[in-house]
This record gives sequence, C-alpha cells and structure tokens, in this order.
Amino acid sequence: MLLRTTLGSQVEAALALQSTGYKHWTKQAEQQGIVLPYTRSDSFVAAFVGTPANPPTRAGQTRSSHVYPAHITKADNVQHIPERIPLDEDFSWLVGAYLSEGCIATGASKKGGKQRPYAVLVSNMSDVFKERFTRFCDKYNIGFHLDSSTRLLPSGKRAPTVSLRMHSLQMGELFTRMFGTGATVKRIDPVLLGAPDIFLSGLLDGYWSGDGSVSTDSNYMMAYSASNSMLQDIQQIGRHRPPGQVLF
Repeated sequence: MLLRTTLGSQVEAALALQSTGYKHWTKQAEQQGIVLPYTRSDSFVAAFVGTPANPPTRAGQTRSSHVYPAHITKADNVQHIPERIPLDEDFSWLVGAYLSEGCIATGASKKGGKQRPYAVLVSNMSDVFKERFTRFCDKYNIGFHLDSSTRLLPSGKRAPTVSLRMHSLQMGELFTRMFGTGATVKRIDPVLLGAPDIFLSGLLDGYWSGDGSVSTDSNYMMAYSASNSMLQDIQQIGRHRPPGQVLF
C-alpha cells in the first residue's frame, strides 16, 4: 500500500478552480488531471478554504512543487519535502548513512492494519552523524529525535547506542522503495548509479563513515556489508570512474 500524497502545486490549481464559484469545479479539476487530497469536495474546502463558522485547518501549509501526506493530523511542524529532492551532498550523505547504519520503522494506523514505514532511523554515536542528520531534517522542517539505549554484546556486556529517528511518512516510503530494508537486502537504486558525482561522492562518504575503513599506510579502502548487491553497487560506482578520478 503506497502512501497517499498531495502536491502543493495541485492544491493551488484546485483552489483557483474552487474560487470561481462554479458548482462543478471538482469535475473541472478531474478533467484537468488535478488530484485532490480528499475524495469529498467539502473536506477540501474545510481544509484549505474554511467556512463562515470555521477557519481552514490547512491554509498556508502547502507550497508549490512540494509533496505532503494527503491527510495531516497536526497543523504544526508541517514538512515541506520537494517533489524533486535535489541530489546534493546533504541528501546523498543521508542515503549513504542509511545504507550503512540505518533501518525503517513501520507501524499500522489501526490494530490489525497493514504495516507501513513511518520513520527513518540511523544508529551511530558520532557527532558528525548527528550534525549531518539534523541538518537535512532542518532543511525540510522534518521532525526528529534521538533515542539513547544500550545493546547486548556477545561478551555479555552492554554498550551504549544512539539512534537518530526522522519522523516522515514520505521519506520512510521513499527509502524503503529505493534502498530496501534489512542488512542483507539493501542496495542502491539503479537509477542513481548514473547520478552526478556530487551525489555519488556524498553517498560514499556517508557509507564509509559507517561501514567502511581507510588504510592510510597501505593506500586502500574497504567497505563492509551483509548485502552482496550493496557491495556490487559500490564497485560499479568506482568502476565507471575515469582512471585517476576520485570521488572523495
């Protein structure tokens, strides 16, 4: 089951039609390919226009060229995730960090309901991880928090752990679909293997920060993964570089 979303640009187009006062404006919207976030027109009006007795619940919450869950239950802290996320260093580093140290939290909206992703987690105690993770969240107004706990080691002792938890239905679904979940099945979506070098270098930086090592005296780098597909993807990124060109 995919997350039902709405685009800020489509909300603006629907509002323009609704403001004309034409009774069958929803039919016009359908003919023009505009997808409303609500199946009922009165629900849309209540959310984005309001009535004489009740102010709109979602006025000003959407921006053009951004994507949102179709139904937002909390008016505060609305995320503004672009329809097209730039393949910049912030996003690529987060992808690499997720591939090396991340997982997806899932849950159901009701008892017995279908599980769906609702948060992206990255577990690493490094201050660098925390700074880069929070910087991405702040850029798109995504809520997050830190979980501090301990884990049981094979020796029987317990070690401290820190998980960075990003609260986003959209990002949870995006990462699930493009990068997989579970250490043995994660991989890089093939469409990104031909991404600009700034993205690939950021991805490798994030990945090596978690599951890699660099030998300064022997002049080599090593990546570790329980996923053979992941290691093959990393090899492919390096294999298609011109001789002598480095990504990071």
